[in-house]
Amino acid sequence: MTQSPMTRRTLFALGAPAALVTIAACSKSPSGTSNSTTSKSVSTPDRVVSFNWPEITETKLRDDTGYHLNKLVDGAPTVTLYTDYEVFECIRAELAYEKAAKDLEGTMNVTVRHYPSPNSGYARDSALAVLAAEVQGKHQAMARKLCETHEERYRRGSAVGNLRVKLKGYAKEIGLDVDKFDKTMDDKSIADLLHTDQKHAFLDLRMVRTPEFTVNDKILENIDYNKVLENVESSTPLNIWSKNSRKPQG
Repeated sequence: MTQSPMTRRTLFALGAPAALVTIAACSKSPSGTSNSTTSKSVSTPDRVVSFNWPEITETKLRDDTGYHLNKLVDGAPTVTLYTDYEVFECIRAELAYEKAAKDLEGTMNVTVRHYPSPNSGYARDSALAVLAAEVQGKHQAMARKLCETHEERYRRGSAVGNLRVKLKGYAKEIGLDVDKFDKTMDDKSIADLLHTDQKHAFLDLRMVRTPEFTVNDKILENIDYNKVLENVESSTPLNIWSKNSRKPQG
């Protein structure tokens, strides 16, 4: 796939869509409404996310930039979310990132890659579950299920072996062939996909946190993530991202 270079001029010409994707991933929809199929909430102490999911439109498309959340446009810039389904901020990002993918259809390619914590069996198995569900055409369905059940895993905790039982339960709930799902989670090709994402994030991009965003495989710089996340329910993220996306890099 051919990508156009992402310069500050490009960002400005596109109305800073790269910034808008990352803003959206940390803020609520400007309209406050969507064509939703699910409305649920998840919380941890002092932190709550209410899900109002947009309609699922699985692209069933994966390339070296990750799994595509919107229609591939050759030559368009590609923004990628690196996520860990056991990190609360990633859970918060998932909903609006999917919405942003729809808003940027035809303007930017919006993809997602996995960067689970290497110290968490939960994180690794959750990423493998999404990849295994993707084989049966339900990447987003499994990702959403992991977001919606985050509170359960966060509060109760259990052995990683018990997590596998839960994951198979989620697979049944979203309509997967559970036996195939279970076998796919142990398939070397799935483990290799996850390893490729992790290796690229850690060794090539020197990534140190999730959620993290790249545009054409470059980490966006000069962004104060703390301010963005602190102002998740206001228009402040828009001002922060727009301002920083126009700053000279380096």
